Amino acid sequence: MKTLHISILAGLGIVVIGIALVFFQPNNPTFEERLGNPTQTWLAHDGAILLLNQTSNKPEYKVGENITISTELINVGDKSVDIGYWPPLVVLEIKDKNGALVWPENTNLMAILEFYGVETIRPGEHLGEKPWGHGNFTYLMYKMPLPQLHVPGKYTVVSMALFTFNMTTDGHGHREPTGLTTQLWSKPIQITVLP
Repeated sequence: MKTLHISILAGLGIVVIGIALVFFQPNNPTFEERLGNPTQTWLAHDGAILLLNQTSNKPEYKVGENITISTELINVGDKSVDIGYWPPLVVLEIKDKNGALVWPENTNLMAILEFYGVETIRPGEHLGEKPWGHGNFTYLMYKMPLPQLHVPGKYTVVSMALFTFNMTTDGHGHREPTGLTTQLWSKPIQITVLP
């Protein structure tokens, strides 16, 4: 019994330290600085070709208004492909005209391996995914509010999908993602925030 209590306390300690490291860092690098290669805007894998498309429901927003960005992972190839991911599948960031990151406040990502998704994307299929998991896995701690900007100006929005083509099957026949993730970037879009 004593060993069980020590194990539980050690596990809780690791979780608390992990949360502190993820959410309380003074430096907030961009996803490009953290993960690299924002020019990877398509991926080919076994006859599938994946693109990440992003759109804004309008080009101009008022100060403080929710900015709505929609993303789609599209298979333009001629074969189906399976992808696995640890939520969120898609994240986004917004930079000002000087390239400085203004949203989100924290670009640290943490995977909880027990929560994962597996999707099959057929040729011509569009997998719509809300950035930062809005509407999916809403009980997880990473769910972000919709972006709002409070300084008028021109901004650049870029989205990134994080997933793997590597799958394993557990003893019950369930497919699970495994291995390192691949980054797929959208082409940037411009928005304007008006006073």
